[in-house]
Amino acid sequence: CIVYPWDETEILQGIQEWMFLPDPIHPPPAYKLMCDFVVLLLVCRQALVFRIEQRHDGHEYAGGTNKRIIDDVERSGFVNPVPDFISHARSWLDIIKRMILSAFIWFTLAIVFLAGTNRVNIFSLGYLIGAFIFLWQGNDLYLRPVKVILRWWSFLIRYSVTVILIKAMLQILGCIFLREMQDHACWAVQLFGIACIKKFGSIQN
Repeated sequence: CIVYPWDETEILQGIQEWMFLPDPIHPPPAYKLMCDFVVLLLVCRQALVFRIEQRHDGHEYAGGTNKRIIDDVERSGFVNPVPDFISHARSWLDIIKRMILSAFIWFTLAIVFLAGTNRVNIFSLGYLIGAFIFLWQGNDLYLRPVKVILRWWSFLIRYSVTVILIKAMLQILGCIFLREMQDHACWAVQLFGIACIKKFGSIQN
C-alpha cells in the first residue's frame, strides 16, 4: 500500500481537504462527487452536440438550426421559425411549457435572492442588487428590447461565475491557512466569507 503524507502536517491535511485527495485511512465519501459527475456528463454531451453541429455548418441539419434571431426579431415582417407557444397555445404541452417557463424567472430570482441572504459577506451584496433590479422590473422586463434583457442576464451570469471562481480560490486559504487568518486577518475572513468545506468527516480524528 502507498502511505500518503497527509497526516504529517496540518498544511498537507488542508491540501487533501481542498483537492479531495485519496486516503486509505479516511477515504473520501464518493457520493459527494455525484453532482460533479452529472454536471461533467451533461457538459460532455453538450460539447458533442456542438461538434456535430459544426460539421454540418452551412448545410441542412436534421436537429434544426441554432441561428440567432435577436437581430431580426424586431424587424417588421419577421417570422419566427420556431412556433410561439407563449402567444398561441396549440396543445396541452404548450400550456405546460408556458406555465413552467413563465414561472422559471421567479424561481431563478428566488435562488439569487437566497444566495444573497444565506451568507453575509461582500459577494452577497451583488446577488441582492441583481435580484432587486430584476424583481423591481417585474413583468415589465419583457417589454424591454431583447438585447437589453440578454445583456442584463449575461451580466448576472458573469458575476455568478466570477464569484464561484473567487470562492474556489479562497477555499485554498480557508482549508490551509484558516487558523492563521482568524488570528491575524479576522476581518478578511468575515468580509469574504472564507471557510473550508469539510469533505472528510473524520480527517482530524
